Amino acid sequence: MLGNLARKLADLHDHIAEQDAKIEELTLSLDAALARCSALQARLNATFDALDVAQSTREVEERTTRTALELAARAEEERDDLRDAVGLLIAKVELEGDYRILCAPMLKLGEPVRPIHPRPHAKHFDNDADEGDHEQAQTFVPSLMTSLTLQLDAERRRRADLELHVTTLEAQLARRDAELEAHIHVVHIPARTPEDVKFGREKALDVLDRTLARNRALEAEVRNLDEVVKAARLQDPPTRVKTPPPRPSSSRQTLVAPVPPSPPKRPSTPLRPSLVNHFTSPGKRPRLTSPPPRTHSAPPVRPGLQFGRTLVFDAKAPLPFGAPLERHGDHEDDEDVAFGSLLRPASPPAGPLRRLDEHLDALHLQETELAAERERLARVVVAEPETGGPDDEARARFQRVSILEEECVRLRRRVRELELERRADDVDGGRGYSSPHEHEHEHDPNEPSASPHDQDLDPDRTIRALSHPPHSRPAQDRMAQLAADLSTAREEVESKERAMEELRMQIDALRRDMT
Repeated sequence: MLGNLARKLADLHDHIAEQDAKIEELTLSLDAALARCSALQARLNATFDALDVAQSTREVEERTTRTALELAARAEEERDDLRDAVGLLIAKVELEGDYRILCAPMLKLGEPVRPIHPRPHAKHFDNDADEGDHEQAQTFVPSLMTSLTLQLDAERRRRADLELHVTTLEAQLARRDAELEAHIHVVHIPARTPEDVKFGREKALDVLDRTLARNRALEAEVRNLDEVVKAARLQDPPTRVKTPPPRPSSSRQTLVAPVPPSPPKRPSTPLRPSLVNHFTSPGKRPRLTSPPPRTHSAPPVRPGLQFGRTLVFDAKAPLPFGAPLERHGDHEDDEDVAFGSLLRPASPPAGPLRRLDEHLDALHLQETELAAERERLARVVVAEPETGGPDDEARARFQRVSILEEECVRLRRRVRELELERRADDVDGGRGYSSPHEHEHEHDPNEPSASPHDQDLDPDRTIRALSHPPHSRPAQDRMAQLAADLSTAREEVESKERAMEELRMQIDALRRDMT
């Protein structure tokens, strides 16, 4: 056993040695490759410099060639002109046969001839001395002209070399400037992800407080809008009167109520909105109160959605709660829908409620994003190094806060789904339903008519109509189950919010202790 372990250990050491040797070889290869790359880079820079020099030389040679071509073109033009002139002269001489036509006035000089001023001592020399000076001048003038021409050519070549060197230096300087400018302006800054952001504890707590405050404001707004939607749906009775199409919205839209129709022959007791709220609001028992006296001057205005508008419904709009329906020819079997409207809210119109639903969806989406942001901030706060007992407690509380917020978001989403499901069941299961107690409200001609002041609501009949509508038992059971689920979810949400509030108070206390 020990021998096997020793052999395996030796093999392992050999394998490690081989791997170290391979690592050293790879390191040497990498160094060699880096050196080769450096050499190639140096050669590339030298090649670039030589290329710049060659381009500069080519430009100089091209300029020289263009100048020489221009001079040659001018010389050819002058030669052609002289050839034409000589040809004309030869033709004229051959035609005349006499050279006397080349008279003196035809010869013109480009500049006047310089006058010959005799030297003062020239009179002391004779003609032989003058001829000797001329011969001596003829002997050294060619050599002097040759030396001056060579010197001029040398100076020209030197000047060309200097110009070429200056051009090369300018090209190299321009290339270095371009490289420096490229290195200065092209700077790749790595993008920082939100997880790389480091917050201090105080800053993270402040951001979390602001986020929580904004979230609470959004939650309050969502709850208010939800209550408004529920009130609007409960206060829209499912009458068979067609709702007129919505008019174009303006800043202040007002629909004036026309004269109401003639009152029906049988009396009816309307349900007040306060009583409807008592029946529909959870945790409240119905209170039986006497209705206020009715006047026939104008129909009562039901409360509704008022987003910067004044809504006063006309005769074509849905009737208020408890308003009796007139009997027409083909609608003898129509029943009273005052109680059915409490259980079966009308389908929302295509205008304001749909926009309100879209607004609610947007608020829910924003709330989800805020919850994600709070979770990220909580992770940032929790990820800080441990410093003691209070920090551990605060970290645990932050974790609990994030968990509770996630649970609240999930419960709100579940509440929303339950509300949508209940609305769909109400619209599908309660269509075509009306209350069967119409005959109980009919007026007996033998009995004296009672005024609205003397009439009271029958609680047994009201509760029976609310609790046991005929022909809709499965839908009612489904609605009851959905209502129970909804109330349970709301209770859970409220409990989670209370726990969050307690944790928030504890966090504030810890912050005060830390300061």
